[in-house]
Amino acid sequence: MMAAYFFFLTLRELEDEREEEDDLREELEEDLDLEVELIFFDPERLELRLDEELTFLVLLLELFI
Repeated sequence: MMAAYFFFLTLRELEDEREEEDDLREELEEDLDLEVELIFFDPERLELRLDEELTFLVLLLELFI
């Protein structure tokens, strides 16, 4: 009887943890969606992002030359 009770508690804890993870995942997805919108709809941020990526690519190219 006690084993069944502990099994039930363990299942309940796992379910609670899964719900928390799902909530966190949804929040992260919303944050990422917002970030993507900001990058693609804000020309200044998009230019800055492209400059950073180009700078990184140039540095990599210089390493191999």
